[in-house]
Amino acid sequence: MKFSLVRYFAAVAFLIAAGAGVASLSSVSLSASAQTPEGQALLAETDELPTGRMVDSTQTNARGEEVALKILQDGSGAYYLADNVRNIYLFDLRSNTSRDLREIYRSETGSFSDPYAVSAYEIMIRVYDLYAEGELFGTPLKGITGKDDDVGGNHRAHGEIPLCVLLYYGQGYANASFEYDEPSGTAFFNIGNGNLSGPLFHQAAATDILAHEYQHAITVMNTDLVYLNAAGAFGEAISDIAGALAEGHEPDEVEFWQTGEDAAPPGATPMRSAIVPDKNCRLNAKNAYRFCNLDHEHSGCDYGGVHYNCTVFTHMQYNLWRKLPSVFTRRTIGRLWFSTLFSLPSEATFGEIAECFYSAAESLGLGQDALDAVERTLFESGLTAKEGEYHLVMFYDTVPNVEAFGQALETVCVKDGEDASLPASPDNVYTERKIYTFLGWSENYANVRRDEIVRAKYSEEDRYYTVRFEDEHGELLKEEKVLFEESATPPAPPVKEGNEIYVYPFTGWSQSFETVREDLTIRPVYEEEKRIYTATFLSDGQKFGVSLYTYGDTVKLPDLSDKTKDASVRFAGWYLDEDCTQSAGDVEVTGNVVLYAKWENVEEKGSGAAIALAVTLPSVLVAAAAVAAVFAVRRKKGKRR
Repeated sequence: MKFSLVRYFAAVAFLIAAGAGVASLSSVSLSASAQTPEGQALLAETDELPTGRMVDSTQTNARGEEVALKILQDGSGAYYLADNVRNIYLFDLRSNTSRDLREIYRSETGSFSDPYAVSAYEIMIRVYDLYAEGELFGTPLKGITGKDDDVGGNHRAHGEIPLCVLLYYGQGYANASFEYDEPSGTAFFNIGNGNLSGPLFHQAAATDILAHEYQHAITVMNTDLVYLNAAGAFGEAISDIAGALAEGHEPDEVEFWQTGEDAAPPGATPMRSAIVPDKNCRLNAKNAYRFCNLDHEHSGCDYGGVHYNCTVFTHMQYNLWRKLPSVFTRRTIGRLWFSTLFSLPSEATFGEIAECFYSAAESLGLGQDALDAVERTLFESGLTAKEGEYHLVMFYDTVPNVEAFGQALETVCVKDGEDASLPASPDNVYTERKIYTFLGWSENYANVRRDEIVRAKYSEEDRYYTVRFEDEHGELLKEEKVLFEESATPPAPPVKEGNEIYVYPFTGWSQSFETVREDLTIRPVYEEEKRIYTATFLSDGQKFGVSLYTYGDTVKLPDLSDKTKDASVRFAGWYLDEDCTQSAGDVEVTGNVVLYAKWENVEEKGSGAAIALAVTLPSVLVAAAAVAAVFAVRRKKGKRR
């Protein structure tokens, strides 16, 4: 006899494509035969769960926020990430993939260092309270109530059952799932982290993922809906809707229609989108993923495409909201879907789900306009059929050779012989190498006599990029159109005028313009240098020497204090004017400067002394020239190339 474990395993999954960094849905392999030995419960008796009192604490979640949370403290003083009022318990499976109670999150200090565990606990409490309050669903659902069963010949009536959240579940398990273990009457929420790491990439920190799995628990424990084909797809869809409601987004926010956007790595798409689903997902029941027979092994076909076909329902709701956004608010959407769920037969078909959805809209008293919109949208989604006089026209955006495009934009209901109303024109598409310009639609949207697929038409042309060369003030010097990965040709470098202090030599351009791959704006780059000036030394109208100085330097005056022209004339200093009336002193260079040597007569105190000190001007000039030559030779010898 097979064991009595009743296992419902419904998953929101994403698979990181190698090198692509894009999140996409994956089918989930499920097999009850490989789970637990016959007759063995997944969890020991519930009285082994910790007991005690709830106390206040402050913890840090995956967003780095400090949050106030009540946690459980037992009689020994130990603390747990657990709530015995709401029956929520968190387990850490990093070192043990079994459901051993010793792996429950426990702390001696009351502080928990795993921010993802704190986030998961915080989210589970918030989701629990959202359902218990019931405003969005039309009925309060306090916790998860187990189904009555017969175990060992004894009838058991379950009340609220333990909700065990298993973090780091599995090995490389980039997925989340719900399981119900009938022998122990326990709900398990398996949260894997797979190969993800970093802030918010762990699924435990994603509100919509945990709420999605919580809704699976509600569906399993409160209805007989099978996890197969159209019925299973609706189960996945209402879990996506529940995740959106729990996140708190409004329908006019794109995040309301996405699933798992907070768990996706940078640059990746959400796990699912009701606006423009992944290419593997379905927009219309008429092209639904293949179904399976009830007696078929379902693991290889995603249980009849439950993860692929669920977007038929969520996309239908998105289009319904677009028609009447003031009617289909968060509250109306939540109540409409819950009312539908609790009226479905266990093996509901697309048509039966559509009938229950319409009846739920009637029972909510939404009004005739809303009912007409519901009827029309269900038909446009392929969920219902109208007699001969109506056709479905699906508009597809099909850009040639661009795999990312080719999505269905809109499906409309058209009376036989009439023209379909056109959707908004898609934007032009720009790839690195090409520009695809929208030209219009294929002509089969007019005089519709059957179901049609209308495709967008585009022209294709090479893409050129604009390279602007500007001066430093933004004035255009040259503009050039450059083909992808070709090079631009620069203009002559503009000259930047200097001032008395600085000059600005051109050193290049602000960025490379070779191998152009985008529009560029390029400006010249200048180096600021202090201007160079000359200091010219004159004596008796003859040039004694010339030195170079930068602005602000102090001129070094040659010292000729012990020099004379002859026995009666001696050097008396440097002056700023030719008449030698303005002594030079310390000369700061602010421009070119000329300095004049002054000579004066010497009082004779003895012919011998005068003769000994006498140095003629020619000999001074010869000596200065010799010193300059030696200095130049030394500099030349010291230079390195």
